[in-house]
Amino acid sequence: MNKLRGLKHREIQLDLDLYKVRVPIAGLSDVSLSVVDINPEDAEETIFFMHGFAGCAETWEYQINHFAHEYRVIVPDLRGHGQSDAPYSQYTMDELIEDINTVADTLDLPKKFILVGHSFGGSICIEYAAAYPERLKKLVLIATAGEYPLPKSASLLSKIPVSVIRPFWKYRPRWNAEVHVLKRMTLNNMGVWKAWDALPKITTPTMILTGQYDSYFPRWAFDRVSAGIKGADIIDVGASKHKVQLERAEAVNRAIDRFVHVGTKKGSWRAETLVEKLSLTRPWLKSYGKHTPVTSPIPRQPLYKFLEASADRVPKQKATLFYGESLSYQQLDQRVNQFAYALHGLGVSHGDRVMVTMPNLPQMIIAYYATLKIGGIIVLPNPDADGEQILAQVKATGAKVFITLKDFTNLANAVQENTQAKIVLADLKHVVSSGVYKELQARWEKLGFSSAKNLPWIDNAKTMEHLMLDTPKIRPNFDVNCDDTAAILFTSGTIDNPKGVELSHRNLVANAIQTRHWIPD
Repeated sequence: MNKLRGLKHREIQLDLDLYKVRVPIAGLSDVSLSVVDINPEDAEETIFFMHGFAGCAETWEYQINHFAHEYRVIVPDLRGHGQSDAPYSQYTMDELIEDINTVADTLDLPKKFILVGHSFGGSICIEYAAAYPERLKKLVLIATAGEYPLPKSASLLSKIPVSVIRPFWKYRPRWNAEVHVLKRMTLNNMGVWKAWDALPKITTPTMILTGQYDSYFPRWAFDRVSAGIKGADIIDVGASKHKVQLERAEAVNRAIDRFVHVGTKKGSWRAETLVEKLSLTRPWLKSYGKHTPVTSPIPRQPLYKFLEASADRVPKQKATLFYGESLSYQQLDQRVNQFAYALHGLGVSHGDRVMVTMPNLPQMIIAYYATLKIGGIIVLPNPDADGEQILAQVKATGAKVFITLKDFTNLANAVQENTQAKIVLADLKHVVSSGVYKELQARWEKLGFSSAKNLPWIDNAKTMEHLMLDTPKIRPNFDVNCDDTAAILFTSGTIDNPKGVELSHRNLVANAIQTRHWIPD
């Protein structure tokens, strides 16, 4: 994953990494665009945001947070930018226009959508609107010039060979694009592009937003765009420079709101209308706190992507604390990856069940996410299940692997003798201090999970630690869909025998998102 530069998350509401999908670049093999695709329930409109030269999708963070609860929001990284791949193509305007069509077709966007562009992203939008008016419902241009006169220093820099610049490029403080991308886009596109022939061809209803103090390019280059599109709404949002959507985010959001709803009954009361509409069937929404959204889009990702996103964003932050020992998110993700390979080596494949019977331990978390990463289904018994019930649940689910503590040898032996499941044991003896280990043993014996004696196979059984010894820490690459079954959880069986309840990745992700908004800290 490419490191994003010059960015700080100002208003974290949605973890954008969880909403990113890959869209293959048309005409090229093995390269793709990274696209944020947020699709909330009952979304009636689609807004497509295009960032500018050397930018990335995250520069639309305020707009994504604002619009993603009611609209389908699409935000690609341009080819060669952000998290998108950087092929050695020419980066011409035609290529970038075609990328919009590729995203629209691959993600099955509606026949008409709203296109919003900032700076040179707006230039791409101008050309797209002129070429494909039938695809657009409305067009919004933010801080977009009609041409980009570059300083002499930029022209000189573009003549320096990429091989000279590349060793130093990793130290750049900003510019979220590869050096060959910026050079080719400057020479073949931005440095020679002019809007003047395309502007008169635009028939899509258009709004143009500018900043009062925008001096990135000559003022005439912005003003001529405003004059060149017939009937365009022109709004100066006031005291801001070139990054208008960041510096005056609320003003930009209000302007887009009003423009999108011109001619509709919603007007400028979008958020209030949504709350009122949902409250008719969900009276509990009136009790929500100020910062708790009434609805939230669900990422179409498998559950383990949450762990990976945390490992990427806050790798050194503590993920688990267990009797004085801790694992960071990076360490936890790496151990999960290692055990995922180990489970795959035991024959676990997509849809196979892995039963885990352990207390709330780090090994429990590792086994849980490792199973999900290879497309397996985690099976968890009800918390008060005894050995007989657990054995019945192993048989009922057809678990291929049974994971438990080495201290639960009576249980492990029963599963070994009565099922075909492969046994994997977790050994805590060398993980915690001897005092803590004895305390845990005493607690488990009170619950009926005692260790059996004279079971020679236990000493030679597979342990998590042994299986993970030489497995890689890199993330495995298995095809796991958000609608796949992730877990089977057994009920407590209050009035009948415990029953296994299937939960998909989407179910668990929805629960995680709800919890994240209820407990934002």
